[in-house]
Amino acid sequence: MKSPGFLVAERALAQHSDRLGARAVSPKELVGSLSEALPRLQTAISQELGDLTGNSKTNITIEKVERMGAPKVHRVIDQVGIHFLLGTRGAGEMLASLDRTSALMLTDQVFGGAGEAPAHLPDRLPAAASLTMVRLGEAMGRALGKGLDYPCALPIARQDEVLGKLLPAGEDEMLLLLRAEVLVGGNAPWHIIITIRESEAERLLGCSDGSNARSQHGDRRRPDGTPFGGMPLTLTAVLAELQLPVSRLANLQPGDTLPLPIRAEVPLRLGAVDIARAQPGCENGQIALRLTRVAWNEGNPKND
Repeated sequence: MKSPGFLVAERALAQHSDRLGARAVSPKELVGSLSEALPRLQTAISQELGDLTGNSKTNITIEKVERMGAPKVHRVIDQVGIHFLLGTRGAGEMLASLDRTSALMLTDQVFGGAGEAPAHLPDRLPAAASLTMVRLGEAMGRALGKGLDYPCALPIARQDEVLGKLLPAGEDEMLLLLRAEVLVGGNAPWHIIITIRESEAERLLGCSDGSNARSQHGDRRRPDGTPFGGMPLTLTAVLAELQLPVSRLANLQPGDTLPLPIRAEVPLRLGAVDIARAQPGCENGQIALRLTRVAWNEGNPKND
């Protein structure tokens, strides 16, 4: 049987790249790399909390790295507590959580007390505790950045009392969890739980086949990474759409005027998929778009 013709590529064939065939980092490797970082994390958190409480005898114990899904994480961490998102999603992000008892014990220690557990939990944390939690978030951002050899401290991206607002129970990605026990000056212990998505752990740890070099895999979880980050894609802004009957189309002539209603909100498309919405305007004498919505930032269960 003969082929009906030759297949002709639209453009030159891509050259082979070792990066395209690079093996993705396995969960076991991620757990191993994070486990190796535990001593540094313990030291960094201990130093920061020692400065926060004014007590140099601050010890942190993290026994192991646990891997689990979001539903189990929601059973481990109190649903209502103090939860910080630290870092930037897609560039290294993690969640640090305290139960309310731990938050009050830390607050008491910061203000010179022994850090005794309260007999009754108030409905709302006092102002002193709220101030302490902000300082704790900043201290944890510095400690986690230092402990993971990250180039800078992890900023507080968001704080909330409800766990589900920062980490949905329906989260698809597997998570790495660290349970840190905190002992300040030999007083009763309290706890901080650190949770990291596997894709974010890969960024923070810079894993690549077990080494410390920054990963350059072609990973769908990292579309901005090498080797695909620099690939140009064509975006189409649909400023207006016009419908004309066939009879009108058949009689179009040069010089005819067609009304063109400009949309108040313009779809920005990648191929046939709307990826954003924007308002049309002008900047430096050119037509410009101001983004108002981005599809993957919306709480849509279809987003990946």
